[in-house]
Amino acid sequence: MKLSTVLLGIALGDEVCYKHKECEVGCFTNLPPWGGTDARPGNKLPNLPSEVNVQFYLDTPLQTGLNIDYGDFDSLDASTFDPENPVYFIIHGYFDTGDEGWLQRISNLILEQENANILRVDWHKGSRTLQYAQAATDTQVVGGSVGCLIQDMESLFSSYPNMISKITCIGHSLGAQACGYVAQNIRNRYGINLPVIHGLDPAEPYFKDTPEEVCLGHSDADFVSIIHSDATQFLDGGVQGLGLSYPVGHIDFWPNGGTDHPGCDGGLFDQISDNGGIWEGLRDFAVCYHQRAIRFFEESIPRNCNFKSYKCKRWTDFYEGYCLESWDDDILPEMGWNSLQYKDRLPQPALNEVYLNTGDKKPFCVHEYLQRLYFNSNTDRNLELNLEIEYLHTSGDPLFLKINDAPLTPYEGFQMRTPLTLKEELGSINSLWVKFSFAGGLINFTHYASIERIYFKHGELQEEYIFCPPTNSMKVGETYVFTKC
Repeated sequence: MKLSTVLLGIALGDEVCYKHKECEVGCFTNLPPWGGTDARPGNKLPNLPSEVNVQFYLDTPLQTGLNIDYGDFDSLDASTFDPENPVYFIIHGYFDTGDEGWLQRISNLILEQENANILRVDWHKGSRTLQYAQAATDTQVVGGSVGCLIQDMESLFSSYPNMISKITCIGHSLGAQACGYVAQNIRNRYGINLPVIHGLDPAEPYFKDTPEEVCLGHSDADFVSIIHSDATQFLDGGVQGLGLSYPVGHIDFWPNGGTDHPGCDGGLFDQISDNGGIWEGLRDFAVCYHQRAIRFFEESIPRNCNFKSYKCKRWTDFYEGYCLESWDDDILPEMGWNSLQYKDRLPQPALNEVYLNTGDKKPFCVHEYLQRLYFNSNTDRNLELNLEIEYLHTSGDPLFLKINDAPLTPYEGFQMRTPLTLKEELGSINSLWVKFSFAGGLINFTHYASIERIYFKHGELQEEYIFCPPTNSMKVGETYVFTKC
C-alpha cells in the first residue's frame, strides 16, 4: 500500500512535525542539542517519513518476510503475529538494508530459541546516502515509525496486557541509536520504559558527547547492553572509529578492548569466505571492526559460544592478565544475547564495563586462563631458555604450549606472568608436564633451571591450582611432571 505522509509544521521554522496516516511520527527540531553544536554542526532536520520509507518485515515460526505497513491494522491483523509471544525489532545501520543477511540470521537464530515475532526494520532509502549526517538525523524518524507500529499493536491487541513489556530492540550502528529513539517514543506515548535494548557498536559520529536525549544511553530502557567493537580514536594514531568510545549502557562489553580484532587484518578473500557472500565480505573487509559486534551477537544467541567477560579498570590490565576475578556470586557476564540474565546482578546501577578476548574467526569465543611461574635459587644464571608445558586436563587431549616468545633468562625470585587465551576448554587441570630447552640450540654441558611452583587460574570456572615439581633441580632438556600441591 502506498505510504501517505503529511507534513504538518513547516511554519514552525526550526521544528517539523510528521504524521503517517493517523499516527504522529513525532516533532523534530534542529536547535541545540540536535543541531548547531560542535558534535552536530549544521541545522539538518529529519527527512519526511515518505523519504525515509521505513518498512517492516515480519518473521514468525509460521512465515517469514511478510511486509507490515504501520498505520494499517489489516496487514498486521492478517499476519501470523502472535501477541502472546515476545517481540523483537532488528534495525540496521548506515548503508545497510533490512534484507541484509545478518538481520535474517539473527531472526532465524532467535526463532530457533523461542516462538517470537521478529520485525526486521528496513530504512535503506534513508540509510543509503553519502550524506551521513542526514542519515544520522533520519534515525529519529525510524524511531518514530517503530513507535507507530507499536501503537498499532497496542490498539489491535488491547485485550493482551503488557504488550510493551515483551519488546526488545536490537540495533547496529545508526540502528542502535534508532533503538534509543524507539524508547523515547514509547516513553512519550505511554510513560513507560522499553524493556531491553541491545546496542551493537552504536554509531559515534554525530552522537559523541551529546546528551542522552540525542545519544543512546542507559535511561532509554530498563536494560541497555552495549557491545563496543570499533572504538578507535584519533589519539591512537589511526582513523576515528565508527562506534562509541565510551560507556553508555547498564553494561558495556569491550571485546579485544573495543578495537584491533583478531582476523580483521586478513585479506578480502578471507572475509568473503568467512561471511559466505561477496557483498557481506566486501563490507566486512572495509569496516571489519564495526561489523564484529554483529558477528559476536549472532554467535551468542544459540549459546554455542559463551562470551564470558571480566570486570577491569582498563583494557591493558585485562590484556596483561590482572583481571580474571568474578563479581560477587561468581558473576561472569556473557556478552550479547544472554547479557539480560545479569540485569539484576550488576554491581552498580549503570556503566558497568567488562572485557574479554575473542578469536580470529568463527567460533569467536575463547577461554581465559592465567599462569604465574616462580623460579627458585637452583636456576643457573645467564641461561637463555625456552619453556614448554603440556596440560593434562579433564576436557580432552593434553594441550601442548610453548610459553615464551623471546628467550627466558630466569634467576632466583624471577616471576613470569602468562595470560593464556585459548580456543580449547581445558576443564580442571590434573597435572603439568614441564620442560626447559636451550634457546640457542644444543649445549654439551649440564644445566639446571628450576621452578618453585606454578600458579594456574581457570577464568570461567574461577578455579585456582598450585602445581609443584618433583624435585628442586630440573635438568634442562628433560621433562618433569608437576602435580597439585
